[in-house]
Amino acid sequence: MNYDDSEVRKKAAEWQIPYQAPRTLAGKVSIFKAAPTLSLTGIIMLATTLFLFVFFYFLGAYTDIFVSEWKQAWAEPLQWTTTNERVNNHYVAAIIIKFTADDGKEYQTKVKITNFSRENEYRIKLKNREMIEIEYDADNPKTARIKGMKSTAMPGFFMFFPFIFLVVGLGLTLGAKKKAATARFVLENGKFAVGKIISETIKRTKNNKQLILEYEFKDDENENIIETYTTSPRRKGEFEQGQEIPVLYYDNGTSVKSHSPVFLKVQFADY
Repeated sequence: MNYDDSEVRKKAAEWQIPYQAPRTLAGKVSIFKAAPTLSLTGIIMLATTLFLFVFFYFLGAYTDIFVSEWKQAWAEPLQWTTTNERVNNHYVAAIIIKFTADDGKEYQTKVKITNFSRENEYRIKLKNREMIEIEYDADNPKTARIKGMKSTAMPGFFMFFPFIFLVVGLGLTLGAKKKAATARFVLENGKFAVGKIISETIKRTKNNKQLILEYEFKDDENENIIETYTTSPRRKGEFEQGQEIPVLYYDNGTSVKSHSPVFLKVQFADY
């Protein structure tokens, strides 16, 4: 028996949805259209990662890692100063110094006193104009530190903090990309059907509540397919039992899978 799709075509026209698989729309599905919240959150996390990397870089968190070779020298202390770096409400002190590098040139720069217990020791050195043993970057002599101290007073684990945002941001962005890929696949390969809401049920999980919507539709072989969709409990009452909804479905070789534009928020007019 041939499948009579006249009612499906009629509904498609009524809903202003292309009846044939809308392949021309698939290429216009971006991660922002397929998963706006997921993609926006992911991009914000990645932008935060960049900001933190730059912020910690200028605080000297990565100096000790990026310097390929430290060279030693003796420096003359010139002036005591305080930096903007603060650890446990304690502003990190520094000494402006000058020294001669291996290239024969004299440099003036600032070295931080990242070991707070030795501040008094270096105040005395400055007062007595006692030479200070330092280490400087062979490629950039203005990058220097007091020998035996780190370039920053921040705890070491802080430098890994941006990687948390990086991993989460990449995960969210890849999740949005996967949703977009699914939406494109459905648009390229899906067939249109008219579905009906069977029921809606609130399911309690360990951490929250979920709204389970059950709907049914007939495929092009006139077989009845029943599927469920999980969404926010805030959408309870948005759909009524027996309400007709548009469904795009496809056969993945083992079973029929469907995605409703209503659930996926696919507004064809927007593409």
